[in-house]
Amino acid sequence: MKRCPKREILDIKQMFLQSSSGKLNVSDLKIDPEVVREMILTLIVKNELPSRFVEVFKKENHNIREAVKSFVGRVLVTTDLWTSVSNDGYMTLTTHYIDKSWVLHKRLIKFTVLTPPHTGAHICEAVGKILTEWGIEGRLFSCTVDNTSANDVFVSHVRTNLNTKGTLVCKGEFFHIRCCAHILNLIVQDGIKLIDKAVQKVRDSVKFVKSSQARKVRFAESCGQIGLNTKRGLHGDVSTRWNSTFQMLDDVLFYRQAFNNFENLESNYRDRPTEEEWPKIQKITNFLKPFDEITKQLSSSKYPTSNLYFVNVVRIHMLLNDGSLFEEDFMLAMAYEEIHGDDKLLIDESVDRVRSAVRQLYSEYKSMTKEQWSSLTSGYEEVEDPFTKWSKRKKPRADEKSELDQYLAQDRKPSTTKYDVLAY
Repeated sequence: MKRCPKREILDIKQMFLQSSSGKLNVSDLKIDPEVVREMILTLIVKNELPSRFVEVFKKENHNIREAVKSFVGRVLVTTDLWTSVSNDGYMTLTTHYIDKSWVLHKRLIKFTVLTPPHTGAHICEAVGKILTEWGIEGRLFSCTVDNTSANDVFVSHVRTNLNTKGTLVCKGEFFHIRCCAHILNLIVQDGIKLIDKAVQKVRDSVKFVKSSQARKVRFAESCGQIGLNTKRGLHGDVSTRWNSTFQMLDDVLFYRQAFNNFENLESNYRDRPTEEEWPKIQKITNFLKPFDEITKQLSSSKYPTSNLYFVNVVRIHMLLNDGSLFEEDFMLAMAYEEIHGDDKLLIDESVDRVRSAVRQLYSEYKSMTKEQWSSLTSGYEEVEDPFTKWSKRKKPRADEKSELDQYLAQDRKPSTTKYDVLAY
């Protein structure tokens, strides 16, 4: 359940509106801080919440530690940093691993304050302590981070430290994984900077409506006059998430007639897009929609996304090369900014690089000693039939293909977003 079934209003700000005699008014919401404080104290004392919070935390922490400890394979980690409105820095560290039943797991092992400075060396020190505390320092395969200079330094330090101990696969060549959703965000942001001034009018229109409760009331009245549902709401965009711009444009297109009518109800509203600009807004929204879908696919943590990366990069490449989308100059400028370096995106070369990386990983695991292999696979029961045991005694021919070559020679599976790579 994503939300309370009795909550009909999605926009929390519209919950301050009340209906009276068929008209919308701003509700006079009064909150007595002393009453609220007394209620909270009663809740804490009556239910012994402080001790229960500690007990629940200790229990869940123990369960996560046992789950991570019982898993003997390689672990992938992701980390993220952000700053609160009070300028306090925070960091999370999450582990991802596949168990012996080929089920993907995600465990948040640390949520902590990160004191300044947020340099690569400082992040490395903080992450190193967490990895040591949880006993997974020698079991890492890769670390996925956003594409920032501080993260480059941080990952480089961690890789150097782990390489001195000889714990990384292929000497850490595949250790640093850049978040493809974040890279896509940066690419589209570069293009959005060049979009038509009509989009700025949309942005200003949304800000104008959301700037006061009185304007929200008049906009709701405008929607009511033409029969539009106000539950959808208006979403403003933020600079750090490009798909918020797509959401904003999509919302405004839904309320297009309401904005046209809103001009008659609000004398100070002067940012309504013209009839010539609305089609431009529609074209930009249509262009951004596939990027929004791809971003959502690549941002999931409930299923593996590495196998979705390449096919979506090709999809973007084909989209940017579709000349029918860029018949107008304002769209062409946006696409050109996103497609720069087009000649470097050669599919054949990309496939060769992937094949080379897979072969390198295959050779690394194949060359492991029995002791190294057993340390990675202990706990993974596998029953071997007699014929397999007999066939292994045969000396392989010089021209005999490896398991990897046999796999690569198989017919490609049909491309689908619902394909479960772990069930293969």
